[in-house]
Amino acid sequence: MQILKFIVLACVLGLTASCLKQSESIDPIAPVKTLADIQRESMSTTALESAGNNAPSDHSTTDVQKSPAEPGIFYLNMKYRIKDLDVYDSARLQNGYESISNTFIRMLANIFIKVSGGRTVNIGEVALPLPDLNLDFSVIKSIKINSFRIQYSNSVKQTADFSFLKTMQIKKVSGENILSYKKSMNQCDFNCLEFSVLNGNILDMIKNAANLKIVPVLSIAKLPEEADLILDGEINLQIGLKLPF
Repeated sequence: MQILKFIVLACVLGLTASCLKQSESIDPIAPVKTLADIQRESMSTTALESAGNNAPSDHSTTDVQKSPAEPGIFYLNMKYRIKDLDVYDSARLQNGYESISNTFIRMLANIFIKVSGGRTVNIGEVALPLPDLNLDFSVIKSIKINSFRIQYSNSVKQTADFSFLKTMQIKKVSGENILSYKKSMNQCDFNCLEFSVLNGNILDMIKNAANLKIVPVLSIAKLPEEADLILDGEINLQIGLKLPF
């Protein structure tokens, strides 16, 4: 009888230990989120919602950072790269910030189409239709260009370069300078155009606007060579957004 009791007790203890092990494996302790983790998640969610819940494509890389000087504001930094952009192709992108970047690059190509005659200085206002950006301007506080670069696509065999261009300024319709280029500062053997950013905040140009409008002022040494306007481009945007808390 004592042996039977011992066997029953051993079975009960074995089952109890097994259940405890299963309980431990089923209910692990979740990692505790810090305030910084919660804020970062909130910033990422707000950034996505501000663009109509449309995530960026593979053309873009993004990160978020809290403003060190402005309470309640954080920045979404987006680097948009596009290869083989056809200036005549106006395919719509889902993410509003990418649409802005894409339109800006196509707009620059349209400027070169308008260049004609010797030493064109002012070719007038250039406007391109803005697609429905689906942006939440109650959250967006600024949209700034931090850098801007284009080059002819490597996929197109051609000898054309940008040596024809001496200087170029991109102005708002109000006359305020946005971007500037000088031939003397070119560091890529005229295979690309890298612009200096003078005042890159373009929020007022796109908020409630149907068209992106700029006034380019150029100084050229000669007419550009005939070339397929297939471009590679890179533009860095910094979007200031209001924190939801």
